[in-house]
Amino acid sequence: MTELEAAMARPVNENELKIRFEFFCKSMINAARDPEVQADYQQWLKEKRQREQQEVL
Repeated sequence: MTELEAAMARPVNENELKIRFEFFCKSMINAARDPEVQADYQQWLKEKRQREQQEVL
């Protein structure tokens, strides 16, 4: 059993779940503020719009 599997198999109380979820949300918000992540997202969005436009034509 891997370390991840062991952690997932361990019972977790509701308070710990709330703490983990809050940490996850804060991590995602901080990542979204990173200029490199923003640039990657803008590039992905531009490419996605181009693909969608080509599908319409």
